[in-house]
Amino acid sequence: MTIAAGAARAKREGRELHTHCAIEFDFVEMARKDLTAVFANMPDEFFADSTIVERLSRVFTKDGLRSLLLSLAKQLSEKKEMLRRALQKRYNEFVQQICAAANHIRLGHEIASALA
Repeated sequence: MTIAAGAARAKREGRELHTHCAIEFDFVEMARKDLTAVFANMPDEFFADSTIVERLSRVFTKDGLRSLLLSLAKQLSEKKEMLRRALQKRYNEFVQQICAAANHIRLGHEIASALA
């Protein structure tokens, strides 16, 4: 894509874009399409604060893309921690249920032995 074609395309889409950013615009546009496919498969809860979507709609330069990716990495880290805590809680509940079931089985064996 030439600089003029990139600038014309951006202007047609109603965006203010300087001619020196036009080539970067094409690169970022391709990256945005790739990210859109990834985000389409994410659960709705992931976008609860909507900052990712807002930033995606405003990214036009390499610096903007870098800022977005750093922010995304931070949010992914936070979401990873949230999922880890949720899984740990579920795991702990599961272990408690197994222990309770084991105690019931043990008590059942003791009662059966006492009655025999």
